[in-house]
This record gives sequence, C-alpha cells and structure tokens, in this order.
Amino acid sequence: MGCSPEERLLAHSEAAPAAWVGIGSAGVIDEVQGDSCFRNPPSLAGWGGMRLGGEIGPVLGLPVWCLSDVYAHALGEHRCT
Repeated sequence: MGCSPEERLLAHSEAAPAAWVGIGSAGVIDEVQGDSCFRNPPSLAGWGGMRLGGEIGPVLGLPVWCLSDVYAHALGEHRCT
C-alpha cells in the first residue's frame, strides 16, 4: 500500500465507518486537557483556550484526538516507513 494521503484514503474507502477523528494543528496543544486546548498559539491569534476537540467532536458525532502538526507529521512518517 502506498503512503500518499490519496492512496491511503482510497485503500480504506470501503472500510468500516470512522471510530474517531485525528487532527494535527499548528500551535501548541495542551494534550493533558483531554479534548486538547490551545495554549496561546502565536500563529492562531484568538484561539488561546479553545477546546478544539470539544468544538469539532459534537459536530461530527465522533471522539476527537488532537496533536500538534509536528507530531502528526512525525507519526505519519513513522507509519509509512
């Protein structure tokens, strides 16, 4: 299986429905908060204290796991090697 986002999505398009959502975002994310709360991100003015998972999860009806975009990128690289 290829590791491009398109190839991975196509490979899983017939799979079971999503059980959760992962979000990689810019800024410093406080992962201890449970639903991930931004801690005064300089690149996202006005987002300090926003509970990203708490905002998006109810809309999607799924649990949300947030992590920084840097960690998300590293995780993706690790999983594809």
